[in-house]
Amino acid sequence: MLQSQTSLTRVLMTCAGVSLALVGVSACSSETSDASPSEAVQSATDPSTIEAGEKIVYVSNNAYPPYSFEDENGDLTGVEVDLAWAALEAAGFDPEVKGAAFDGILPGIQAGKYEVSFFNDTKERQEIFSFVDMFDSGTTIMVGSENPNNLSIDNLCGEATIAVEKGSQQQSVVGPDLQQACEDNGETPFKLDVYPSGQDAILAIDSGRADAMLAETAQIAYIVSQNEGKYVVPDGDQIALHPVGFGVLKDSGLAEAILKGGQAIMDSGEYDKILEKWGMQATAKSAPIINGAKE
Repeated sequence: MLQSQTSLTRVLMTCAGVSLALVGVSACSSETSDASPSEAVQSATDPSTIEAGEKIVYVSNNAYPPYSFEDENGDLTGVEVDLAWAALEAAGFDPEVKGAAFDGILPGIQAGKYEVSFFNDTKERQEIFSFVDMFDSGTTIMVGSENPNNLSIDNLCGEATIAVEKGSQQQSVVGPDLQQACEDNGETPFKLDVYPSGQDAILAIDSGRADAMLAETAQIAYIVSQNEGKYVVPDGDQIALHPVGFGVLKDSGLAEAILKGGQAIMDSGEYDKILEKWGMQATAKSAPIINGAKE
């Protein structure tokens, strides 16, 4: 069985070996404010119209380390939060940062409650949102250190129970695709259990209610690194690579403005420093891109 450090290294090396030409991703209580969209949505069609200090409401999943989560003081932190502060300020905005459960973020942007977040870029989502992709991610599984069922990303079919976070791509796309693959191969699909947050999915493993957790590669690598010897990433490469980045309403014009901010922090070196802080150097891109997802 692989030890946690070996597993983490494998995950990060897999990321490093991927051609990262695209971008775009990313849970306790949700905000209940009825705030209307700031004028940034109406005025940003041309990035040159952004006025210094213009307000923009950024919302982040508040229980999804290392992307975004609450620290010991209750403040939002994480790689996407750091990237948001840096890129939005570089674009000329004055960000207001709020936390929410992930399943309320996309509807909240559509309703005008928020203006921008950080989540997976997909062709389906591009029908509603525009993305400024900042790095790539994939999916893998995490199990308890003993892994009695010998599960891996390539060996999930059968009686296993797999935990996923509500509203995640693992719930809506990756998990069902893997279940279908089991059926196509004449095997029994595993059970997919949905939990309100990533932390709840972890607790399901701890309590024996779930045999494994299916989640973003970077999230799982972070959990393993913070709990040495308690969890492992079994043998097998990550799957379902996809771009992750800033998401805004399509045709709002905000993507073009944020793209300039993203490029600015890459040019200044701040982008690399943020990724290094969170151990995500392997996902670094040379330039941001709008709507990089091809599927």
